[in-house]
Amino acid sequence: MTPPYPRVPALPLLAGAFATGVVGASLFGWPWWTVAIGAAAVAGIGFVPVVRKRIRLGLLLAAAIFVILGHARFEASNQAPSDLLASARGEHEIVGVIRDDPRVRGLYARVDLDVERVGGHQADGGVRITMPAPLNPLRAGDRLRMFVELEDPPELEDFDYAGYLASRGIFAVGGFPETWSIEGRHEDWRTPFRATRRRLNAKIERTLPAPESALAAGVLVGERGTMPEDLTEALRQTGTTHLVVVSGQNVALLLGIAISLLTLAVLRRRAALTLLLALPAYVALVGADPPVVRAAVMAVGIVIASVMGRRTPGWIYLVYAVAVMLALDPPLVRDVAFQLSATATVGVMVVAPSISAFVLSRLHWPEVGVRATVVQLAATATGATLVVLPVQVAAFERVSIVAIPANVIVAPLYEATVFVAALAALAGTNEVTAPAARPLITFVPSAFIWIVEVMASLPG
Repeated sequence: MTPPYPRVPALPLLAGAFATGVVGASLFGWPWWTVAIGAAAVAGIGFVPVVRKRIRLGLLLAAAIFVILGHARFEASNQAPSDLLASARGEHEIVGVIRDDPRVRGLYARVDLDVERVGGHQADGGVRITMPAPLNPLRAGDRLRMFVELEDPPELEDFDYAGYLASRGIFAVGGFPETWSIEGRHEDWRTPFRATRRRLNAKIERTLPAPESALAAGVLVGERGTMPEDLTEALRQTGTTHLVVVSGQNVALLLGIAISLLTLAVLRRRAALTLLLALPAYVALVGADPPVVRAAVMAVGIVIASVMGRRTPGWIYLVYAVAVMLALDPPLVRDVAFQLSATATVGVMVVAPSISAFVLSRLHWPEVGVRATVVQLAATATGATLVVLPVQVAAFERVSIVAIPANVIVAPLYEATVFVAALAALAGTNEVTAPAARPLITFVPSAFIWIVEVMASLPG
């Protein structure tokens, strides 16, 4: 007999309940007891039709408790006392370590510092500094001492800039320090990965001309400091920015390519497990941004399930990844990149297959072949775009009418660009063969850029 309700696995339900509690606390800020009443009411209403099923009752009550726990976890992290940096305003001497290689735009550089001292007193937190670009480039890990006026992040009309910075642990901004100097280097486990990333970027720049080299470096190792401003704006206008930064798509694509190549030498199961061991190194190499970490956590679960012969829907691993990341870092829920990554994945895994199946059935087309591939690409772009739309509107107050067609057209070129970027990084080690191969491997990223710029010039 068919059960009256679809069976939802207990663990994903509890993980989703916890994440819902964190999201609800971030959006509404209600006190915990109102959330407890609401969660208990929902559990009770859901339980009424199946009052005799004690297991379902226990699961619903457990889910309600996990919603409350998620809310409490966010409240506890959100009510942490502010440090010295959060209240320091005016001119101060600060000492801090550069988080990532500064982004240079023309004559100016944007530097994010992990602050160690403010006015001679120990402090924690981050500050974003705008300063003239130095002749000798600054690097992540450089320790700077500067006199700078600290102030609150500016209020932007169409974007919560202060909230965006706070989600990254940055509580103040400063512009054009009176004096600054390098006080040494801070070395940690990230140093060798940063050095490797710079070497790969240098090889790409030797192999490809600009701006193709900037595009290739962005999709392969997450390097965004050399991206021209006009190309960045074209990507924003066409809703294709997510293709030019390292995200879940990159992790899945590179992992799939690497497994396919490695299976030429070893069994597929061994190849998958071997690459899982290398996955943390790639995450560290590209900077461990939230979308990459989310994709890596999902990849571990999916690959292990595949090796064990289990067919678990991918959305379940998305729920696990989101719940784990929010449990470890609740303010991450306010990170726009994390929101876009998670919602886009929902669109790809949940919405896109339904759209594809509906269109193919209506047209009476087979589920394989060229026509089916085109429909699936269009469905993937459509599903992702529709689900991320509320996040884009809330964060940027901008909707791109050309986002869906732009993503459909560019999607095949994106995958080819990732391959070209990897090839360019390898070809850059050979100064003789790289120039000969340059015209051939430049074609794909050039076509990518041309299409994005053409689409961006269209109305809407």
